[in-house]
Amino acid sequence: MTFYDDAELAAVEATRLAVAEWEGAPNSKGIHDLTMRLYAQHGSDGIAGLVVALARQNATALSVVATQRGVPISDLIDSFELHKLEQHDLEREDEE
Repeated sequence: MTFYDDAELAAVEATRLAVAEWEGAPNSKGIHDLTMRLYAQHGSDGIAGLVVALARQNATALSVVATQRGVPISDLIDSFELHKLEQHDLEREDEE
């Protein structure tokens, strides 16, 4: 398998670990360990492949959601980005 093949499978595994967080404690360590394992196997190409694979998989998932909601995918992405910006603003306010 190529580094990108490994990265695509790692992206799926990382997503499973992130979804599992909804049912329990944060799993950042598991996702970090997976990322470091990919780095150990393939170096920076593995990490770059992981980013590409995650972006492609995320785009596919968002496309499905946008289609089901009957909205343009760009609106869904903008909404998600706005939510993240608001979330970070609230975290910053809590720190002050």
